[in-house]
Amino acid sequence: MAAVAGHFVYLLRCRGNRIYTGYTTDVEARYAKHCAGKAAHFTTAFPPEKLLGSIQVADRSTGLRLEAAIKKRLTRQQKEQLVAELLACSPAPVAHVIEYRKAQKQDLQGILSLFAELNPRDVAIAEEPAKAIWKTLLTNPLVTFFVAESGARLVGTCHLVVVPNLTRGGKPYAVLENVVTLQSHRRHGIATQLLQRAIQCAREAGCYKVMLLSSAKRKEAHKLYAKLGFDGTTKKGFDLRFAD
Repeated sequence: MAAVAGHFVYLLRCRGNRIYTGYTTDVEARYAKHCAGKAAHFTTAFPPEKLLGSIQVADRSTGLRLEAAIKKRLTRQQKEQLVAELLACSPAPVAHVIEYRKAQKQDLQGILSLFAELNPRDVAIAEEPAKAIWKTLLTNPLVTFFVAESGARLVGTCHLVVVPNLTRGGKPYAVLENVVTLQSHRRHGIATQLLQRAIQCAREAGCYKVMLLSSAKRKEAHKLYAKLGFDGTTKKGFDLRFAD
């Protein structure tokens, strides 16, 4: 999906309950840089935890003036009030607080809805088999689902599988699958945050690498993966599909 053209002032909730304000023409790309510690000294020292909201402005000059006004003229209390007003009044999904966490039992239907958007031609799985598979996945210590929740709705997910291994000195490797963000919530850094959490989980599990496959047509997704450190040039992926 191409980036939405425009000029934006955005607010982040950072470590220590701090608020960061910035200007950009691409919220998701800028947020990815913040998460990677490459956008600002402040967010390198105090990594972002949530993308709180964004305000679209007419042009770059207006955006920079608004950014400076929020940073230099507003007190902490006034910044918190601005955040509250964004959450209460803005119709844009980006202004909603996004919670990132590991999936739980009650998330099954939300995840199935996201998968239906990822693969609209898939035949829907029946309720009972879905519940049985979900229970197996949740109780498998080598499988972790990550979700992004806005209000009471899941707006993004991905899952990580850690694979035991007899090479590389016995270090496992990890596979990332089914990375999807609800279409109405794309371009706001949600996929970046989900993938960052999955990558950290792989590190903590002692994995020596993380792998993923992506459709050759998803050029925008490839840019995101590259920004997160994935190399799409050293190896070539293949998959073999079996007929139903």
